[in-house]
Amino acid sequence: EKEVEVKVEVEEVEPPCPPEAIIKNFIRPFDLSCAPLFRVAWIRKKDEKYLLMLDMHHIITDGISMEIFTREFVRLYVGDQLPPLKLQYKDYSEWRNSEPEQAAAARQKSYWLQELAGERPLLNLPTDFPRPVVQVFEGSQCRFEIEAGPVEALRKCAREQGATLYMVLLSLYTILLSKISNQEDIVVGTPVAGRQDPDLQETIGMFVNTLALRNYPREAVTFKHFLGEVKEHCLEAFARQDYPYEELVEALSLTRDTSRNPLFETMFVLQNPDIIEIEIPGPELKPYDGFENRIAKFDLMLTVIENGPCLVCGFEYATKLF
Repeated sequence: EKEVEVKVEVEEVEPPCPPEAIIKNFIRPFDLSCAPLFRVAWIRKKDEKYLLMLDMHHIITDGISMEIFTREFVRLYVGDQLPPLKLQYKDYSEWRNSEPEQAAAARQKSYWLQELAGERPLLNLPTDFPRPVVQVFEGSQCRFEIEAGPVEALRKCAREQGATLYMVLLSLYTILLSKISNQEDIVVGTPVAGRQDPDLQETIGMFVNTLALRNYPREAVTFKHFLGEVKEHCLEAFARQDYPYEELVEALSLTRDTSRNPLFETMFVLQNPDIIEIEIPGPELKPYDGFENRIAKFDLMLTVIENGPCLVCGFEYATKLF
């Protein structure tokens, strides 16, 4: 196996240099032909505070990977030994390219081609500005919180209909999109973890796939009926979540529009992250959350994070449109 040298960038800054400027300068493009596809920096500040920054290219990591990395970082710092992995990412890659897996992917392909057959429904949201001819990824966020009372009502609705909180929220979001666009054929993208094998739960890598969920929020049907349809579509889609999104886009032979994403203009994400206690002997560690992401990959994306009895929500939107 090849070994790759990792250099830690060390810098000392004078106050009042804002952390936002330091982070912005740290984040820069990667050369995909050169390993490693991550970089580390350690910033010393005069006020006895330090900033540890880690930037990874998305091709080698996902959200769960970052949780794994944080847990293992803390364990290694205090001197623990990490157990050997049962599967490496290269094992997963070889398995995905095996003949049985390719045959299974072919069976899933037919479902997705049928699900997304016909003319691709363009979601025309009421934007503030004309859509650029070429898609621009400048963005901002609007955050809000749903308190415990309404959240419990949502969970109760899910229990009564034999659904999940995810299905209820996706149904509500799809109805919202339908009402503001005056359309009844809506495609919403959603990510899936892609770690169905238990032996992959502690492996760092890019496992996430994206599903295109197509639903029909018709004015004539009740919410209960529509939730039942969404539930059925979700169960069918998640049972066929291994077919790669990139291959689906190619298989559909879509007429590309440089102003839009290939299959959908909006995404919905529900997260239930593990709460990781970052406690080590000596220094006090806490995540830095003051850096605002100024990128929007879609016209609109709703992210919901389960935080105890409440839901922390955020709309990420394209500032060239809104």
